[in-house]
Amino acid sequence: MNHLVFLLAITLLNSFGQTHPVEIQKHTQDSIVYVQKSIEFIKKVKGKELADSRFILVDKPFAFNYFNCLEKLLADSITFSSAELDLIRQKKYPSVTRWSGSFFPAVTLISGDTIDSIFKKKTDGWNYFYKNIGGGFGRFSMPIFLRNDTYCIFYADQSCGWLCGEGQLVLYKMNNGKWEEIRSYCSWIS
Repeated sequence: MNHLVFLLAITLLNSFGQTHPVEIQKHTQDSIVYVQKSIEFIKKVKGKELADSRFILVDKPFAFNYFNCLEKLLADSITFSSAELDLIRQKKYPSVTRWSGSFFPAVTLISGDTIDSIFKKKTDGWNYFYKNIGGGFGRFSMPIFLRNDTYCIFYADQSCGWLCGEGQLVLYKMNNGKWEEIRSYCSWIS
């Protein structure tokens, strides 16, 4: 556990500008708590995938700027307040640069750079992947918690071939101790 806290602290400190040491310490502590909540959330909503030792997770958290996933969500001024939309738009929530094996010990992590390298050659990328790595891979975003951690925005996808995969950006709500999907944005299937 100390290794996890140290890793999170270093990752988070590297992602922020120069501030007062007391502010850094408080921000780091708050960020570590946020990341720990995020890992617990992911384990709750993606427990089945995370329990499968064949599951391969890309180590780089999904960036919302791909697939224009945030467009519909950021246009939803009925569900979200302007302050919430600003927080999402400006990425004013803690994040990590890489998922760690200590976060999800049962899964295999693969570098995002490795994925990019394999699929640069579109014609044989999946053939290479199937032969040398596995049947597919998944990606998760960093969860975005809102309203005292009772709502969460989260993206997850699974790719298994050129025309094989699915993903969605989902708004979850905590209801009776369980996270429930209440709205989907940017849903795709191939």
